[in-house]
Amino acid sequence: MGMVLPDGEVMVLELYTRVGVNRMLARILGALSLSVELAMLPFVEVEELQRQEARIAAYQKLLALKDVFVEDRVAALRTAMTELERAKGRAEEQAQLRDELLKNLRHELRTPMNGVIGMLEMLKFSTSMSAEDRRFVDVAWGAARGLLHVLENLVEYSDLVTKERESRQTKLDLRRLLESVMSPIREQGKALRWRLDVSEDCPARIIADEDGLIGVMRQLLDNALKFTHEGEVSVEADVQRNRLVLVASDTGIGVEEKELPRLLEPFVQVDGSNRRRYGGTGMGLAIVARLVDRMRGSVCIESEPGKGSSIKVSVPLKG
Repeated sequence: MGMVLPDGEVMVLELYTRVGVNRMLARILGALSLSVELAMLPFVEVEELQRQEARIAAYQKLLALKDVFVEDRVAALRTAMTELERAKGRAEEQAQLRDELLKNLRHELRTPMNGVIGMLEMLKFSTSMSAEDRRFVDVAWGAARGLLHVLENLVEYSDLVTKERESRQTKLDLRRLLESVMSPIREQGKALRWRLDVSEDCPARIIADEDGLIGVMRQLLDNALKFTHEGEVSVEADVQRNRLVLVASDTGIGVEEKELPRLLEPFVQVDGSNRRRYGGTGMGLAIVARLVDRMRGSVCIESEPGKGSSIKVSVPLKG
């Protein structure tokens, strides 16, 4: 702070203490500070004035550069947003085309494949074939069903990835649902023992996602049938703490413990020889994982090579 004395001298008081003041006092002190600067202006050396002018000029250039930079950034952001909108439009168009392709693929391939499978099933019951011809028909029938199963898995997994589906809760008879899923698969594996065990603690009816449970159980049982040559396939059902717990077990080939996390990934078969021997796309358990995730549940896999596997699915129940 300072002031100009009557005799022309300037008195300056420098304060080094930093204190907090209210807004009104701050405005007064600001005005006094400006007055002191103006009062001292005649006594400032020319070199100092030149340095101040250079500094002001530099600040002005920086402000101008900042404005140009901001304009460039805004223009770049607008261009990027336009490109994003175009990319979004192209992606949506491609997704629509893919959905149409999958729908057509499902229809165009399923219809003739069902015809082929139907005719092969009729041939299986023919009494005029030799044992060798019957073996050929059985191989063709199995290959046709395998191809149809691969097609269904491809379409189902694509739908799960690309489409949002709300979990539709309905009241259902759990035992009847499990039996309806197990029955046709059991017919394909007549050489195996099939067991369904529904706990006595399970209520007669539950409220759950019927379509989701059917999809999960079909994939689990198809997977057990594919990798089990002899022994048993079992399903256990129980309700624990308002959660439905389903355990599908088999006495199949089993998997090494270190490979278990990969089983829930799409297009994965832990052993390349399995793909050649058993076929398939390795998507069955990936579909299970997707379906269970949509039902806000969890999947746990236990397995041992040569002894079989056990897959536990737990999903919350409504009500």
